[in-house]
Amino acid sequence: MILKPLLAVLITVSAFASIAQDEARTEITPECLTVPTTLTADGPTAFTFAMAFDCPIFNYKMTIYNSDSEIVFESAAVAEQWVATDSPAGTYTYEIVGTMGNTIDYYHVMKNGSVSIVK
Repeated sequence: MILKPLLAVLITVSAFASIAQDEARTEITPECLTVPTTLTADGPTAFTFAMAFDCPIFNYKMTIYNSDSEIVFESAAVAEQWVATDSPAGTYTYEIVGTMGNTIDYYHVMKNGSVSIVK
């Protein structure tokens, strides 16, 4: 009967997905990601937290927190940028998680850091 092999495949894939989610994340290398450390009013991207990915990333999520650990920005789109024009001056922390590589040879990545807004 066809149902038994199909069920076995679904169970195997489900188990693999659970294991993949629990894997440790490696740091995104500087060759793959450029992140600003200071946001100012200077330039065409004033107060914009714009990152430059030089390596493909998927399953992406970025979260930015204020000094009280409250989420001030969250995105699952690499192209979406945090425009902090109305945010008070200070230091904010960010967390980026995702997956790099291809569908066969991939690894889970993360990057944590801080950015200062100077007004």
